[in-house]
Amino acid sequence: MKKIWTKFFFGRLTACVYVFIWCLRRILDIRWHDFVRNADIRRITNQPPLSSTIKSRRLTFFGHLARMDENADASQAIFEPPPGTWRRPSKRPRTTWMKNVHDDLPSLDLGIHEARDLAQNRPLWRLVSLHIATHS
Repeated sequence: MKKIWTKFFFGRLTACVYVFIWCLRRILDIRWHDFVRNADIRRITNQPPLSSTIKSRRLTFFGHLARMDENADASQAIFEPPPGTWRRPSKRPRTTWMKNVHDDLPSLDLGIHEARDLAQNRPLWRLVSLHIATHS
């Protein structure tokens, strides 16, 4: 089942990237027979890869949740472990949103606790989350 979900997710991500590049090609009036690489299209338009933008937005939202009151439902749902009797429903992905955030942080040389502390400073966290979009 994990292979099916991974194929489904990356198929969707690939489709989003394709549409994104297609739109840029239309804006620049570059046809398929011009043989221009996607990396060149992004360089010409000064656009970062779509995956970097997704990581940046995910980290921005993480900062919002990290600054939230610890008693808020959203904060508890993200940062507290589930009850011991809770099990993930069958046919659901094993990768959680928080696992994705955890995977994004090593590129910034941060752990989850350091990131949560750093996110308390909103202007600094905004710079950190924008850095991943422009430098990854």
